[in-house]
Amino acid sequence: VHLSGYNHKVNVLMERIVHTMKDVPTKVTSDVFERIKDKVTKEYQNFQFAHPYQHAFYGGDLCVESLKWSMEDKMGALANVSLEDVQYFAKRLLSRFKAEMLIHGNVSVDEATTIAQTLTDGLQPCTPFPSSHSNIRVTQLEASQDYVYRFAEFNEGNTN
Repeated sequence: VHLSGYNHKVNVLMERIVHTMKDVPTKVTSDVFERIKDKVTKEYQNFQFAHPYQHAFYGGDLCVESLKWSMEDKMGALANVSLEDVQYFAKRLLSRFKAEMLIHGNVSVDEATTIAQTLTDGLQPCTPFPSSHSNIRVTQLEASQDYVYRFAEFNEGNTN
């Protein structure tokens, strides 16, 4: 969740977001789900026609981020996802998680604590199981070494 704006209204916005997050599994209709799924599918497909430098950054990210999903993996997973899958996942996701927050700017300690408390009190998550803790890992590249990662161009018609 990323909030910005007038700090005296942020807590009100956080309350509304928490309420909406809790209601998502029951409020999403099959029509809305299909529209969102279609939109995301088109975004993934359109990535194939992005500029080559964007593909280069994507390839670099795949090399150094161990938890990065490839575009092919994302498209394959999305093709088989159903509304029931999303509803089940949303309930499980919101029932057990660890929240890390950074609240900065023109906010007092008490206001920051209230905002954080709004999220945790509203969702009431259980502590995640130790086995589900993920470590974000990035590969360190050695100095003065050459690294090459090759993959086929998504858009065969692009001569760049």
